[in-house]
Amino acid sequence: MDWKNQLTKTPYLVLFVILITVGVGTASALITITLAGDVTITGDTTLQGDLTCNNCVDSGDLGFGAVGGLNINNDAVQGVHIRENAVDSSQIAAGAVGSDEIADGQVFSIDIADGTIKGADIGIGQIGGVEIGANAVGAGEIATDAVRADEIQAGAVGSSEILDGSITTTDISTSFMKFVRFIDDATGNAAGWNPNGATTLFTITDSDIIHTGAKMSVVAIVLHDNSGSPVCSVFNIGAGAFKVTCTVAPANGTILGYVLLTPP
Repeated sequence: MDWKNQLTKTPYLVLFVILITVGVGTASALITITLAGDVTITGDTTLQGDLTCNNCVDSGDLGFGAVGGLNINNDAVQGVHIRENAVDSSQIAAGAVGSDEIADGQVFSIDIADGTIKGADIGIGQIGGVEIGANAVGAGEIATDAVRADEIQAGAVGSSEILDGSITTTDISTSFMKFVRFIDDATGNAAGWNPNGATTLFTITDSDIIHTGAKMSVVAIVLHDNSGSPVCSVFNIGAGAFKVTCTVAPANGTILGYVLLTPP
């Protein structure tokens, strides 16, 4: 056979096996030919066995979608076979890559574009404290009212984690502590505070006052009286009410202020 007219060589390496039928009978011979360079085969050629060709096909020779997952054996393509940046997110179908297909330590924060992961993409309990670096989450990353008391472990927040002045009266449950101010008006009068310059004993009603067994509310009062200096004190604290007695009757228009504290 004249191989010169059958094979054209240019710069690549190809190894293949050609089975040539000799004569008309059953005799045959197995010939191995190694050629350096690109090879073009013309005419009718029969190959028996395996044909191995390195770098024969590149991505430019394949149309979009020409090779599907069913055409690729398991583990046939590994990371070393894929050029850097050759695959982007637009080429991966939704749900095609699961967490079990990503090795530990393979994805870092620099590999994730800002805003691509939302709260809806993270299952409840998937991120624990060990997954969050020290100082990785600041106040700017937490939406208002995003963290509730039932989401904080007992003892997890101490005084060192609370900024000075960050807790106000609106942040404290009235069942624990509250501040009350009664002036000499309809509201104050209805609660039992009605100073008139003659009365020295008052019964103040407050539904948050508790007096049951070992659990008892504590009341501290202060009076704003411009007519003199009446000395008043609290006594007989009961469920829903306490009494105020004064050595001098508070003048009309005197303001009563008190703090109610109920230990847990």
